[in-house]
Amino acid sequence: MKFLKGKNSYGEAVKILFIFDNLTKILNFAKNIIIAAALGFTKIPDAYNLSRSINGTFYGTLTEALLAGSLPHLNEREDIQEKINFLYSLIIVVISFFTIISLVLFIFFPNIMDLLAPGFTIEQKRLVFIFFLLQLPMSFLTVFSYAFESYFRSEQIFGIVNVVKFIVAIIAFSLMFFFIKNNFYFLALGPLIGTVIGFLFLLSQIPKKMTKFDPKVIQLLRFALPLILGGSFTIINSFVDKGFSSTLPVGQLTTLDLSMRLVEQIKGLIAGPLVGALYAFLSLSITRKNYKVAQQQLSQITDNLITLFSLVFILFILFGKFALSIMFQHGIVNSDDINLLYEVTLISFPVCFSLVNVLVMVMYSFKNSKIVTISGIFTTLLNVFLNFVFVKVFGIYALASATLFVVLLNALIISLFVKHKYNFVTYTWKHFIIIFTSIVSCYLIIIFDIDIYISTIFILILIGELLAFRLITMDKILSLKNKVIKRR
Repeated sequence: MKFLKGKNSYGEAVKILFIFDNLTKILNFAKNIIIAAALGFTKIPDAYNLSRSINGTFYGTLTEALLAGSLPHLNEREDIQEKINFLYSLIIVVISFFTIISLVLFIFFPNIMDLLAPGFTIEQKRLVFIFFLLQLPMSFLTVFSYAFESYFRSEQIFGIVNVVKFIVAIIAFSLMFFFIKNNFYFLALGPLIGTVIGFLFLLSQIPKKMTKFDPKVIQLLRFALPLILGGSFTIINSFVDKGFSSTLPVGQLTTLDLSMRLVEQIKGLIAGPLVGALYAFLSLSITRKNYKVAQQQLSQITDNLITLFSLVFILFILFGKFALSIMFQHGIVNSDDINLLYEVTLISFPVCFSLVNVLVMVMYSFKNSKIVTISGIFTTLLNVFLNFVFVKVFGIYALASATLFVVLLNALIISLFVKHKYNFVTYTWKHFIIIFTSIVSCYLIIIFDIDIYISTIFILILIGELLAFRLITMDKILSLKNKVIKRR
């Protein structure tokens, strides 16, 4: 267990994140499967999932905005005490924001629910409110955990936080698994108890106490405040979709939520370890102005992620419905629910190709939040417009399609800015071939629903993937050849 303390190299960090982050994600996703299997696609899961979206939107967005950009600032401080002062100063400010937001939500919750979930009954809105209150303390403690994680990553220490996250997931999963049938409020109580235990342990690992307030936190706030509106647009778009899905038949909100979580689970299993470790090292390279090293790190991870996502997408086309049937075979979910979940997930899967997290890391590392904010606000408003226009005609398919479109559009806007402003290349034309082929594939499968098309699309994606492999390999061969020539 030596990796729990001391600095980690990039390779060690990837291994640690791959093991513990993936185990944590698997447990959390298994928790969602058990909820759906035990309670079905009914009013209770709908209310619980909407309450999680409320917490994720109002608190998750704020946490992401105010703390995600903290790593470059922590990297600039070499003295441990200065880092601790900055860390706790930032936490104090964020908690102050949280308190104000909580009071507003508590006072105006009925009015907010009428606006955000017009299709819910009074009973469902009451359930949402109860779940919201149970998750509120966990939202506050998450601020500390997120901040502590930024501190440890600035020290290139990855083991402590990730092991704690895994233990918290075990506690939450166990409590929910054993008590959900007796009391469904353990949907929220289990994670809360686990989060409290994890917070206390992480607090004990911080080496020093705060000695003074760091006024430079205001600089980070100026950088981060615009992100509250537009930076965490994925969370906001997800919440918008669930608000519109409250007007659809009962259970479709849970279907949409589960499909999004399934895509995020697959994306996290592949990208989480690579991207999580990359941010600490990419930020450090950019801070030290080692731009060539940063570009190499960025190009390598982009090629690897696009390739891996393509291969997994092929597997999901072929075996996704079968896998979903196995997941829910002991529950009360019927075959129609599984078919709908498969199709909505199929539409949502190309979201993985957006690589927004990687692009935002570059922007954060350069301490630039403007384009992220502008693009986020624009695409969020566009998502609301598309949902409003098409949801009555195409239902849940319109919600999933609109999200896919705006996510990829947001990634394209940021990538063009990164290329223009910093000359960092993210997407190439070979990546666009794979993305376009994947999107066309999923719609052809859903529209025609014939097995022969699955085989046809499989071949098309495989050809595109092999082409990508060949082009990526040729690029590396030519680069290596040029290096050899220069040395001679």
